[in-house]
Amino acid sequence: MKLVIIIIAVAACTGAPDYKCQSNVQCVDGKGASGVCESNGYCSFADTACAGTERRYSAGAGDQANACVAAAATGCISDLVGGDQHFCAVRSDGTVWCWGANDAGQLGDGTTMDRAAPVQVKTPAGKKFVEVRATENSSCALATDDTVWCWGTNDTGQLGVASAGVPHADSSTPIQVTKTDSGATFLAKHLSAGGKHVCGVDGNGALYCWGENSDGQCGEQPPSAGGSADDVFVPTPVAGLAEGMVAVSVGDEHSAALKDDGSVWEFGGNANGQLGDGTTTDSWMPVQARITSVKTIAGGDEHICGSKNDGTIWCWGYGVALGLAGGMDQTTPQRTLTAESVWAGGSAFHACAVQGEALMCWGQNDKGQIGTGAIDPDNATLFTPVAALLATVERAAGATGDTCAVTVDGELWCWGANDRGQLAQGAIGEPMAVPQRVAFACP
Repeated sequence: MKLVIIIIAVAACTGAPDYKCQSNVQCVDGKGASGVCESNGYCSFADTACAGTERRYSAGAGDQANACVAAAATGCISDLVGGDQHFCAVRSDGTVWCWGANDAGQLGDGTTMDRAAPVQVKTPAGKKFVEVRATENSSCALATDDTVWCWGTNDTGQLGVASAGVPHADSSTPIQVTKTDSGATFLAKHLSAGGKHVCGVDGNGALYCWGENSDGQCGEQPPSAGGSADDVFVPTPVAGLAEGMVAVSVGDEHSAALKDDGSVWEFGGNANGQLGDGTTTDSWMPVQARITSVKTIAGGDEHICGSKNDGTIWCWGYGVALGLAGGMDQTTPQRTLTAESVWAGGSAFHACAVQGEALMCWGQNDKGQIGTGAIDPDNATLFTPVAALLATVERAAGATGDTCAVTVDGELWCWGANDRGQLAQGAIGEPMAVPQRVAFACP
């Protein structure tokens, strides 16, 4: 039997006494429009006459009644990523902050304690980070000097460090990724992570991967195809992708690289058509997806989406994650919607995109990660505006059962599962199917 949990909001922020809110779901005006519970505890609602934020306080907002919401100080989150049950963000001062599950040390704070609020990763001396990525239970960050640092579990080599063919032990603090067993430094310009593997593009446009390779997702011949490379312990070049790569995005069992000519090249598991070549045949050698003129790619667990130069979004692979009627797997790219940007997560079965002023999410919704106010165990979710997230979203990231997003005015919001502190609300709890503001300190 299908069980649907719906959060019902009642009219608020109108009348006296002044109305104080704690969650967005409490902010609904007399016409049924959803609003935002601002950091001062008052509700605001969409109003394009308010420059910058396009939000106006309600009549019940105390001394802010009917005033435009002022733009927040410049936001300090420059990058955001989700793993399985944890998130990490890069702050403008070059530090990385993480929260959620930490049983494998994936938060990088030197402990294995789950954290329900952001904690700072122990930054190596003299390093500042510009990019962060996450596998299921590990994290990696790219420093300003192009060095790569990883932390968390290393059960399949996803930390990218080995000695004499033996992978480094798990680490709850960052360790530097090396290019060979001998310890040569690996330098990169861009990273992606998902499942239990990581890929990076170096300064020459060559693609390297390391970690789990059971389906050929690191571009090496796996045992299932007659090879011997079950796991890859250090960054290893992917054959055929030695130049021209400008971006990489990986899922659980597959990897995708974007070339400077707008073509997409993929390798790894293909049971759901996630390689986009019209088949369901695994391939450890890169194959070209049937799409051109691509400018960005975003890989999910068993699917991938790409934005084209004409402003359209195309997705393929696991049907539940595509937002298309019928929920069928797609072995070739399918046009889904017109939008400016698209985001996913290597361990997530959902994706999000900005369409106009709305953040649209679709796919798996068993924990409320779509953010509509409903939890749908059957995951029959098509393109849906996220409830009460009115400010334009600058970036978003998905974890297995969660989504977090940063708005253009610097606010961080999260929604979905919270059993490991993924929502950064200070405590674990039940899933939240509408966005919750996160208290994230800026320098």
